[in-house]
Amino acid sequence: MDFLEQNITRLWMVKALAEQLRTHEIGEPVQVQMKAGGNLKMTYRNVSFYAEEAPLVSAAKDIQRLVGERKQDLVVFFGIGLGIHAEFIKKRFDAPLLIFEPSLDILKTTLSLRPIDLEDTTVESNFGRLSELVDRKLEHSDRRMIIAAHPGYQELFSDEFERFVFLVRQALNNVIIRDNTMVRGLLWSRFQMTNLRRTLSTPSILGLKKFCAGVPGIFVGAGPSLARNISQIRDAQGKALIIAASTALQPLDKAGVRPDVVMVIESNDHRYQYQGVSCLENITIVPTAFAHPSNFEVPAKRIFSLLTHPTAIHDWISRAYGPTDAAVTGGSVSLAAFSVLFEIGCDPIIALGMDLAFTDDETHVSGAKSAAAGTRFDAEKSQLEYYVKDATSEFFTSRGFKLENGFVYHTRPASRCIAWGTGEPSVYTDPVFNTYRAWLEGSAETWASQKTLINATEGGGRIRGFEEIPFRTVIEKYIHNEYPIEQWLDELEKTFIPPELSPLKSVIREEYALVQQVEQLAARCLSTARKSIALIDENRLVNAQRELERLSAMEKEIGMLTRESRILNQISHKAAATLRLTRHEDKSDDPLVQTKNSLNRSVKLFEEIRSGCQKGASLFEMAAEQLAEPRG
Repeated sequence: MDFLEQNITRLWMVKALAEQLRTHEIGEPVQVQMKAGGNLKMTYRNVSFYAEEAPLVSAAKDIQRLVGERKQDLVVFFGIGLGIHAEFIKKRFDAPLLIFEPSLDILKTTLSLRPIDLEDTTVESNFGRLSELVDRKLEHSDRRMIIAAHPGYQELFSDEFERFVFLVRQALNNVIIRDNTMVRGLLWSRFQMTNLRRTLSTPSILGLKKFCAGVPGIFVGAGPSLARNISQIRDAQGKALIIAASTALQPLDKAGVRPDVVMVIESNDHRYQYQGVSCLENITIVPTAFAHPSNFEVPAKRIFSLLTHPTAIHDWISRAYGPTDAAVTGGSVSLAAFSVLFEIGCDPIIALGMDLAFTDDETHVSGAKSAAAGTRFDAEKSQLEYYVKDATSEFFTSRGFKLENGFVYHTRPASRCIAWGTGEPSVYTDPVFNTYRAWLEGSAETWASQKTLINATEGGGRIRGFEEIPFRTVIEKYIHNEYPIEQWLDELEKTFIPPELSPLKSVIREEYALVQQVEQLAARCLSTARKSIALIDENRLVNAQRELERLSAMEKEIGMLTRESRILNQISHKAAATLRLTRHEDKSDDPLVQTKNSLNRSVKLFEEIRSGCQKGASLFEMAAEQLAEPRG
C-alpha cells in the first residue's frame, strides 16, 4: 500500500508541499527500526529521536509533561519524528495540531512507513507558510496555544528551532497587534471612502508593470543606517526604479537624491514630511486608498494611487470592472514599496534603510522628522524605552503632544536580533519590527522566492532570504543600464482614462443592501435569543427548543451572508473579538445553565453586529456621496 499517498490525503498540507514530497529524493538516509511491542528507533545524522528503552512510554511522558489545560486553540509541534509524539498530543489536547518538520528527508520517510492516525492535523515544512498558518488558525480564537518540540530535534536543528519559535510567537503577536489596531479600522475605512473618487481618478502605480520586467528596483526605508550609503543612491538614479517611504523623503532630498516614487500609507496628517523638499515638483507621490486624504493634495509633479488587498474598495472595484491589480502592505510603507516592486516585475529588488532594529539606539535616519525620538535599553525591566530627543519636532507637535526632551513616551519588550553582516544577535529590536521582518522573510520563502532579493542596508538586523551585499557592490554588479523612468510615468499619466462610475455604484448598492439584511437578521436573532432565555426561565423547554432551532438557522444565514462582504466579515470579526475579551468559561455542569450562558453571549454578539452594521451604513453613505455627480 502506498502509505505516502494515503497520509498526504489524510493530513492537511498545501499542494506545493504534497507535490514536493512526491518528487523529493531523500538525500540523507533515515535509519528506522519498528518492531512488535513498541520497540522502535529512528536515527538521522547520528542523532536518535527516541529513548533506547520503553520509547513509547517515554514519548507519552514527554507529552504529559506539557503544561496546559486540555482545551487549546492550537498546538504547534516542531518535528514529526515517527509521528508517535504527535499521536500522543492528540490524546493529551483537544485542539488542532500543526506539525512543522524541518527535514523533507524525515517527513517523506515517516509518511511512507505507516498510516499516521492524526485527525485535524496540518503538516508544513516552509517557514514562510508556517507563520501564515499560525496567524490564520489563531485569528478567530482565544489564542490558547501550546508550543513544543520533539526531543532530539532542538539539538539537531538548533537554527531551525530558533526560527520556528520566533515565527510562531511572532504570528501570535501579529494577531494581537491586528486586534489592537482594529479600533482604527473605522478611521481607515472612512479614509478609503473619502479617497474613493481620487483613487479612481488617478493612475495606479502598478501600471508600471508594462515597463519594469527585469528592471532593478530599490525600496528605501528611513532606518538609521540609511546615512551610510544615502549619497550613493545618486549613482542609481535613472538606472533603477527607486521607491522611498515618505518618512525618508526629507533626508534623501538633503542628500541630493530624487526618488522616482514616494509612497505613503500613513493615516495621520503628516504634511510636514513634504515641507521644504526641493525635489517635490519632480517626483510622484503614491498614497494608498486608506492614507490620510491630505496626501492626495501634495503639490508634487504627479499623484498616482495604490490599491491594496485585502480591502473593501479593492473588492468593489474588482467586481465592478474585473480583476484589478493591487499590492499588500505588510503594515509598513516600506513593505508596501517592496510589494509594488514585486508586482511590477522588478528584479533584483534591493532594500536600503531597512534596519528593522535600533542601530546605535536611533529610531530613524538623521534628518527624518521621526528621528526626534530615540531608544535606550532598561536592563532591569528588559524593555526598550522610547524617549523624546527633540520635543519641538513636528513628529510630536503635529499630534498635539506636549512633551519634554528626555521624556519616555512609551515602552516595548526588548529583544536582540542578528545584526546585518555579522551573524551575531547584537542589535536591539521590538515586536513591531519583528513583525515586519517576519513578513519579509515569509515573502522571501513564498511568493517572492523567484526574485533576487538583496539587503544593502549595511546595518540593522538580518532579513533571512535577502542576500547581504554592500550597496556599492550592488551598484557595480546589478545597476548598469539607463531606463526612461520619467517617460514611463508620463505615459501612464497621459494615457490614463478614469473608469465610468455606474458599475461601481451598482456594486456598492448591492453590498449596502446586504449589510442592511444582516442588520435585520441580527435584530431577529437578538429577539429570538432573549425569548429563548425567558422560555427557559419559565421552564417551557419545548417552546424554547423551537426558538433555539430558529436561532440556529438564522445564525447560519448570517454566517453565509457575512462571507459575501469584507465589511460584514470585519464587523463579525470585531464583534467576536469584543465578546472573546469579555467571555467567561461555563463552570456549571447543568445543561440548562450552559444553554442560558451561551444565549447571553449570543445576545452580546448580535448587539455588536447590529451596532457594526449601523456604523458600516455610514461608510456606504460616504461612498455614495463621493461618487455622486457634481451639481452644476
